[in-house]
Amino acid sequence: CVARGHRACLQRLKMYPLYQDASKVLELMEQRKGTANRLSLNSSIRNKKACLAIAAETSRYAAVLQECMEAAGIDKAQHEYKPWLIKVLVYELLLGNKKITGGGAGPRLVKGSKEKLADALVKILERQGVASAVGLLPESERDSLSLPKYARVNTFKTSVAKVLATLTAAGWQELEYAAFIEAIDLDAQRNADNGRTSATLQEKKEKQRTFARDKDLDDVLLFPPGAHLEHDDPLIASCLLRLQDKASCLPAHVLTACEHPMELTLDACAAPGNKTTHLAALLSSLHAGAAGKGKRTAHDG
Repeated sequence: CVARGHRACLQRLKMYPLYQDASKVLELMEQRKGTANRLSLNSSIRNKKACLAIAAETSRYAAVLQECMEAAGIDKAQHEYKPWLIKVLVYELLLGNKKITGGGAGPRLVKGSKEKLADALVKILERQGVASAVGLLPESERDSLSLPKYARVNTFKTSVAKVLATLTAAGWQELEYAAFIEAIDLDAQRNADNGRTSATLQEKKEKQRTFARDKDLDDVLLFPPGAHLEHDDPLIASCLLRLQDKASCLPAHVLTACEHPMELTLDACAAPGNKTTHLAALLSSLHAGAAGKGKRTAHDG
């Protein structure tokens, strides 16, 4: 038993930590312990951005990966490993970086089945009449890949004008809202051909360096779906910008849009805190100079 535990420990040490972290996130998601975004921010996760990406994509293509594993004859073997680990490795090999970093029994199993897995994926694509794995996703999933990425300016720490200036100085180009939406719609149209795109890597990079101000909420910015604006970005890491969907930004604006904004608010389910801190920022600006006004109470579920 001790020897078996020692071998398992050695296997974990040999394996690239990213795969272990991603499989743990997926396991917790399956247990309804949180979303991929939230779970990937855990302090134990070593590479949060990469972990979120591989966990989210493995979950997105789980059915396709399972079919490939069954065709390659390794689906039953996955139960000998941590939940989701083999699926993560198969995703990385077939749809991710197309190679597996590190060693261990799990990676050896998947690498040894590379040809069978690849053949299975090709057969699935041919059967469905699509050119890439994106075309295998439900239409609603494909549509979500073309939605803009939203970020809220944290007016507790900075101003919209300062964030705009910082982005411009970093090489980002601000577009008018209508022009921005037209650009990402055009890009989505190009990608609609079963996941293929005619844009070059340079064109993609240039498109991903654009942004716009939201037409409804003055403290919200829009970025292209593939924009490299993640949790390790300086503006995000310093909390000057918060990655937050527009729907999540609406409540604070609704609660402060009335003629006489409320002075006392209670958030009874405040985790992770995006809405309640947003509301606090808006109320603070409304009650600026009025000592004792704008009290907020927040509870974590």
